[in-house]
Amino acid sequence: KLLVVDSAIAPRAEEVVNLLRDSLTSFPVGLPSTRTAPADVMTRWLRDKKLSANFSLLEDVVLHNPLDSSNVVRCASQDLTGDEIAAHLEAGKQVKSLGVSWNNMIHCVINDDLSIKRLQFEAVEEDDVGADEVTPAQKFDQDFALMTLELSGFFESLFSAFGGLDDPKPFSRKNKDEE
Repeated sequence: KLLVVDSAIAPRAEEVVNLLRDSLTSFPVGLPSTRTAPADVMTRWLRDKKLSANFSLLEDVVLHNPLDSSNVVRCASQDLTGDEIAAHLEAGKQVKSLGVSWNNMIHCVINDDLSIKRLQFEAVEEDDVGADEVTPAQKFDQDFALMTLELSGFFESLFSAFGGLDDPKPFSRKNKDEE
């Protein structure tokens, strides 16, 4: 089972999870953990120019030197298969975040902690037949069902690409007193 929280700010997502945990007495939650480190897999994807099934590269990457956290390269609108990126990888840099497309339906940036940023769904061609008869509530329901279906497949492929799910990491719970 997977709980997805749409939030641009991690503390807000933690707040939602903590509220759910407080409301539901038994709500075990953990951050996903994969058998293979996402940074290793994404670095291999970029180095070998070969991604797991259904994934393709976009044009954004953040590379960092694992021995020096201040040594970071950020690329946007960049051909990630070029010599520049290959040179950074040869120098020992690893992928911190990578822009990918999944099935040409979902575009996002995957971070090495498995958080997903800038999630976008490809527009779906709509039938004009009966479009006038669809209420905004029905349209919302249709869109939500489609997004849920696509996200289910996306997460299944994502976790599979990283070797499958391992035991989840405990979700950090911050007390209001700590803030």
